[in-house]
Amino acid sequence: MKQDDSSKIVAKKKQDGSLQTTGMPRVKAELIKAAPIVKDKFKQAGELMQTGVNRIIPSKADDPETRYFKLLGITFVGLILIGGIAGISSFLLTLTNPESVAVPNVVKKDLLDAFDELQAWGLQGKIEQQYNPDPASRGMVLEQEPVEGVSVKVGREIKLIVSRGPMMGAIGNYVGRNIDEVREEIRKQFVGESPMLRFGNITYGFDPSPQGTVLSQDPFAGREINNRLTINFFVSRGQDENARPVPGVVGLDYVRAIETLAQKEIAFEVRIVPSGGEDGPGVVTLQDPVEGQNLDPLAKVKLTVVQPEPRTAAQVSRLYSFNLPEYESAIDITVKTIDQTGGETILYRFKHPGGSLTFPYVLDVGTEIVVQAFNRVIDRYTVRKD
Repeated sequence: MKQDDSSKIVAKKKQDGSLQTTGMPRVKAELIKAAPIVKDKFKQAGELMQTGVNRIIPSKADDPETRYFKLLGITFVGLILIGGIAGISSFLLTLTNPESVAVPNVVKKDLLDAFDELQAWGLQGKIEQQYNPDPASRGMVLEQEPVEGVSVKVGREIKLIVSRGPMMGAIGNYVGRNIDEVREEIRKQFVGESPMLRFGNITYGFDPSPQGTVLSQDPFAGREINNRLTINFFVSRGQDENARPVPGVVGLDYVRAIETLAQKEIAFEVRIVPSGGEDGPGVVTLQDPVEGQNLDPLAKVKLTVVQPEPRTAAQVSRLYSFNLPEYESAIDITVKTIDQTGGETILYRFKHPGGSLTFPYVLDVGTEIVVQAFNRVIDRYTVRKD
């Protein structure tokens, strides 16, 4: 009859010829033999644990000082455990149902990504668009309010200033509007370190229009914005009995234009542009303010003149420039020339309030320009070839 392998007994000969058995009976015998040893080890472990507990837990056998330190230690450990449990519980409650959150930083992120991040924190985004000169910034968050780290209630709206990219349109017409409103509008539309349109200088003059009204602008309305521009304004100071109406000098030769303004005791400032257009050399192409507007006695008419041409090879054509102190009232200026033979000629006589003094000239090399004020010389300049 076939036996099961699990109860099979294998017989082997010992050296003395007797037989020894192996298998399940042998394992059982070994376990019975080891049981007292295991029981003893468990007993020793229990005694060690009991000893440790007795050392920690206060007992009647302890002296008062030992009992005090044990109680103090247990209390300290208990407080740490309670604090840890309370902190973890509070953190978990905050995660599951927070009343307030810290605003994340979404500046320089794409608008959709910024919205996703705000919604993940239970916040809402409110968009305000602005122009920016960098085409790559279109759709990017430029600013946020509140800023990163501010604690706000869940559901709060976060204002996001988002770039529209550069404004590649035309300059608006600001004439007739209040200068403060225009300044704010340009600031909002054109942002960044290098905006496409920058607010420039303001020149004030007396005019029947209300104070602060834009009377003219440069560049003019409708000019295409295809590069960075600065826009300047002529603004009403209000009505003044001493204000003078500006004569029209566009189309005149620069010498005649300066003489016309000097007769009206109106100061001027000149800039030169290269020749090559429809207007001939030395001709006034633009004036600001335009004809008919009233001008403050201390203000200047800005003239744009095409570069004059020398009449001989010995002559040069330049723009004289000198900076005067600012005066409380316009002073008399005389400009004369002294040629190399010592001959003197009066070039200009006009009123000037101080600041930038400019005028064109076409003179022989070596001629000396002498500027006088208060019956004394304030500047001398010798004409040179280069």
